Amino acid sequence: MHRFRELHEYSEQILDFDSGFVRFSNEPVDASLLRIELGRAVVLRGEGDFPHYASQATFPSRALIFPVGPCGEVIWHGERANEKRTVYSYAPGDEHVGSMRGHLSWAAILCDPEVLDRHTRALGYDPERASAGSVLTLEPDVKERLRTAVRRVVGIAAHGPRPFASEPVRIAVEEDLLSAVVHVLQPACKRRSAAALSHERVVRRCFELLESRPRDAVYLSELCEAAGVSERTLRNAFQDFFGLSPIRYLHLRRMELARREIHDADPACARVTDIAQRFGFTNLGRFACEFRQLYGTSPSQMLRDARRG
Repeated sequence: MHRFRELHEYSEQILDFDSGFVRFSNEPVDASLLRIELGRAVVLRGEGDFPHYASQATFPSRALIFPVGPCGEVIWHGERANEKRTVYSYAPGDEHVGSMRGHLSWAAILCDPEVLDRHTRALGYDPERASAGSVLTLEPDVKERLRTAVRRVVGIAAHGPRPFASEPVRIAVEEDLLSAVVHVLQPACKRRSAAALSHERVVRRCFELLESRPRDAVYLSELCEAAGVSERTLRNAFQDFFGLSPIRYLHLRRMELARREIHDADPACARVTDIAQRFGFTNLGRFACEFRQLYGTSPSQMLRDARRG
């Protein structure tokens, strides 16, 4: 079990998918992450108190992610998470987008799609009929079976340095886990509103532009053009997904880009003023004040720490 005080450290330790965060406040982070490798699956178990942030991730494998206990304000794919019914299902290459604030207790199961397909056929189901899409709304007993399978894995993992060295134990745990995944994907019923689906498409188009310019400032008109929607529609979509306007989101993204630039700066020639202006911040006093509010230190202090490093 690893503990973290910074979101970027948390992101770097989630080795199984690429993820990134944009934080909206300087509330403290106190998070833990457990990674359990089995032969045919990987289980992640995370918990902690988080600031208000937005996240995105891309998955290389088949993945189910779900809250496993009471959670704070969690909005993924434009819908509020329900710890008793909601599961997020991803195929390779699918993207996750969402935001949250407060406490979150979550788990993830990741496996190779071919492994899951073989297990699905072995149970007499057709892999082609597995539920597609990201947000699945389950009957509580189906979701509880998934949570129980994860609790079993985590409980066994706590019993020593090599808890799954016994092949019969490992196979029994894998069978239970994969069967729970199959039963989630086979009968799951998607209940998504037309507005949520439309807003997700808008946000995805925006993220395509943002990802194509990972170190550049992007502005509202560019997002509207990329998504092919009006400012009002864009504002509604971002409000649904992230709980704030696209202007505020872009501003915080530029703050994060500036923070990364300062953190990774060449100590010989970098200046906070130049970096701030590069990302469109013209009022340096206001920039420094908000930087401290978000990251708990001043930009000049962060640059000095980079120099010492």
